[in-house]
Amino acid sequence: MSSAITFRTVAAIAATVISIILWSGQARADDRIVAAAVNGSEIELLWLPEDLSWPPGGWRLERIREGEPENSVEFAVGLDEAALDRLDPDAAQGIREFADKLRRGTLSQEERELADAVFSVAAIINPDYGRALGLRYRDKGVDAGPVVYRLSALDAAGDPFRFVESHEIDTQDPAPLPHAPDNAAAEIGAGQVVVTWDNPPEVDAAPIAGYRVIRVEREGATDLTPDLHLRTIDETEIQIRLIDTGAPEDQMFAYDLASVDVFGRSSTPKRILVSVDRLALAVIAQDLAAEAGAGAATLTWSAVDHPGIAGYVLERALFIGGPYEAVTPTGVPVGETRFESTQLSPGAAYYFRIRVFDRDGNLGLPSLPVKIVPLAAAPPPPPGDLTAVAGPTRVALSWTEPEEPVAGFFVYRRAEGERQWKRLNGSLTPEPFFIDRFNRGAVSDRKLSYQVQSIGFDNSASELSGPIDVVFGDLTIPPPPVVVSASGAGGTARIEFRPGAPEDETDRILVTRSDEETGPWLARGNALPADAGAFTDPDVEAGKTYWFELVAVDTAGNRSYPSDRVIVTVAPPDLPSPPAPTAFFQSDPFPHVAVKVGDIPDRLLVVVEARFDDDEKWYVVAGPIPDIGTINLTDISTDNTTISYRLVYQAADGSRGPPSSPTPVSIGQAR
Repeated sequence: MSSAITFRTVAAIAATVISIILWSGQARADDRIVAAAVNGSEIELLWLPEDLSWPPGGWRLERIREGEPENSVEFAVGLDEAALDRLDPDAAQGIREFADKLRRGTLSQEERELADAVFSVAAIINPDYGRALGLRYRDKGVDAGPVVYRLSALDAAGDPFRFVESHEIDTQDPAPLPHAPDNAAAEIGAGQVVVTWDNPPEVDAAPIAGYRVIRVEREGATDLTPDLHLRTIDETEIQIRLIDTGAPEDQMFAYDLASVDVFGRSSTPKRILVSVDRLALAVIAQDLAAEAGAGAATLTWSAVDHPGIAGYVLERALFIGGPYEAVTPTGVPVGETRFESTQLSPGAAYYFRIRVFDRDGNLGLPSLPVKIVPLAAAPPPPPGDLTAVAGPTRVALSWTEPEEPVAGFFVYRRAEGERQWKRLNGSLTPEPFFIDRFNRGAVSDRKLSYQVQSIGFDNSASELSGPIDVVFGDLTIPPPPVVVSASGAGGTARIEFRPGAPEDETDRILVTRSDEETGPWLARGNALPADAGAFTDPDVEAGKTYWFELVAVDTAGNRSYPSDRVIVTVAPPDLPSPPAPTAFFQSDPFPHVAVKVGDIPDRLLVVVEARFDDDEKWYVVAGPIPDIGTINLTDISTDNTTISYRLVYQAADGSRGPPSSPTPVSIGQAR
C-alpha cells in the first residue's frame, strides 16, 4: 500500500483531528462525523472511522428530517473514480490496493494503523482524497429546516453494525468561516522571505485544516501551498512559518494569507506588503576582501546595484563573533567599492564585515567577516646585552628587550663543530630570559654558542643578536661507589665499599649519613681515598638505626649519583671488665663504706654491686652512675662481718658487661 502522505504530515494534522472530535462532540473511540452548511442548499460532510476499524462494506449516510429518513447514499473506499483520477497516480493506486484488501479481509495490523492515520489525515486536508476514500460527501439540494445525518458502518454483507449521528444542521444557518490568521508578518532574509503568523482561535467555526499562502506580484499570483500549509504540531508553539525562496528582488509584491477549514472554505485573506526598500535590506555585498598594510587594511568588495540602497557601512571587531563597531559612521557612497582602515596595531587580528543601508538609514544584513593581520612598518630590532650563566646541567640566558614591544623571542644554539644553528624553543618566549637544560656530562669539554632573535606581532623577525660562547670543562660524573657490606656490630657502624667501574674515574669517596629515612644527609668527616675500602662511624648509639649513602668524587670535583642506600642498626658494644674497686670501712663520724671508682670509658655507666658474708647473690647498691670518684655507702648492717664489692659497666641500652674482681671489706674495722 503506497501513499503520498508522510508521517510528518500525520503528526502535523494531529491537532486538527482532535479539533474535529471536540467540535463534533463524539467520543474518540467512535466514528466521527461533522457537517456544515456551505451555501443556501448544500451541506458538506466529513467523517472519520473508529480507530483501526474500517468497515469492509463501506458506509450508509442517511439524511433525517423530523425523525424520518428522506435520503440515503452508500459509499466505499475506491468507488469514486472521478476523485481517484484527480489524485497522484501512486496515491490512487494505494487507495485501490487498500480497498481490495479491505474487501477480502487481508489487511495486516500495520496496514490498518497506517490507514487509520494516513488516509484519515488525507481526507481532512484534501477533498479529493476524502471522496476517493468514501469519507466525504456534499449533499446538494437540501431544503431549509433542521436535519440530522446518520452514518452507519456496513459489514461485508452490507448490513449496518454501528452508527453515529451528526449534530442538527440547517442550510439557512451556515457555519461561520474560519478565523483569519493573526499577527501575519514577513521577514526579509538573504535569498528568502520568511512569512509568519499565529494560529487563530477557532471559536465556534469548523476546525482549521491548514493555511493557504499566495504570493501576488506584477506578473500574477503564485499559490505557495497547493496542499495547504499545516497548522503547528506543538500546542505550545503559536507561531507558524513558511519560507519563500522564489520571491522577486527588484519589485514590490504581497502575500495573501488565509485559514482553510476541514470543509475547504477559506477565511478572509490577510495581505502582507513587501516594498522595494525592504527587499534592499536583504541584499548582502559580495566578494569582501582585505589586504594587509603597515598598520592598515585595504578593504574591497563588489558593487551592489539594487533599488533602495543608499550606501555601505564597514564594521570592525577584535573577535569573529563581535562586538562590531562602525568604522565608517558617515557611510560609504553606493558607487565606491574600496576603503582603507588605518591606525591598526601590527600583528593584531581584526575582523571586518560590510552592510548596506537604505535611504531611511535602516541597516541590511551583514556579510561574512574577513580576517586581517596588519604588518609592521619594519622588522623589530634584535635583543641586546646577551649574557649566559653556565652550570653542569643548564645554561641560563638573559638579554635586554628592544624599546618597541615585540611578541617574543626565539633562542638558537650551535655546538662547536656544527654548521647550523638549532632553535631551542618551539613557541615564542615572551620574557627576556631562557634556560637551556641538558643531562650532566652531555656537553663535557665542549663550547656552546647562543643567539637570540626578536619576533614582532606581525611575525616579522629581527636580525640575530651577537653570539655568546659558553665553554665547559669536564662535566662527566664518576660512577657511584659500590657498597660491599654494612654492619652495626660492636657499637659502631662500619661500611665496606669499593669504587664503581671504571675505578680510575674515582678520586675520593664521601660518606653521608641520615638519622631519618628521608634525610637530611650530612657528610661524615672528610672524603676518603678511593682505595680506603671501609669507613667506621663511632659516633652512633646502640639500638638506633642509621641510613648511609656514598658519593664518588673525581679529580675535577664532579660528584656521582649516590650509591645504593644501606641501613645499619647499631648493636650494643662489647663492654670491658672494670678494675677492682678500692673499698674500706670508716666509723667516723658514722659507719659507712667508701668505694672508690676509677676512670669510666666514654658513653658507659658504672654499677656497684655488693655481696654479704658468704651469700652467693650480688645486690646492686649504687648506680648506674657516670661520676668518677668515691661513693659512700651507709646502707650497711653490723650483723655482717664481711661485705664484698665489685663494679659492672653498663651501656646506654641497659646491657651490662662482665664484673670486676671483688674487693672484701671487714665491717667494724676502720682503716
